[in-house]
Amino acid sequence: MSRSLRTTLITLGVILIFYGAYYYFGRPAVPLPTIRIPISQNQSMYNLVTATESDEIKLVLNTRGSLAMTSADEDLLRIDFTPESLENALDIALKLSPGDTRNAYQNFVQKFPVYPFLLRYTGNLFFHILPLRLSVIMTAQ
Repeated sequence: MSRSLRTTLITLGVILIFYGAYYYFGRPAVPLPTIRIPISQNQSMYNLVTATESDEIKLVLNTRGSLAMTSADEDLLRIDFTPESLENALDIALKLSPGDTRNAYQNFVQKFPVYPFLLRYTGNLFFHILPLRLSVIMTAQ
């Protein structure tokens, strides 16, 4: 057996072992580092952030199908979604968008016809196989 084939098989075996352990523990969402965004007075989100007691809003996106906006442990917004419902919402938003945006997207898809497939595949990958959790904290400046 060649060295490259043996290395490939060992690597695949290690990946399968790690994924098996990950699957055994219930496939929890992998947390990504929290992003902190200061919001200045001239931004439209400033009024929303300062309307809270803590002058801070935390937005948590779990690719397993939930989006939550909280402030000082108080729920402001909670949305559950599936890849199909998200795709439908984006299609509706695209149909309601100004003509230039819609035309630019259609031109992009004509140049790269595989793009809608990749978007659907990526959404299903992070929803079903490897869920991620992204946190964004917006604070008033």
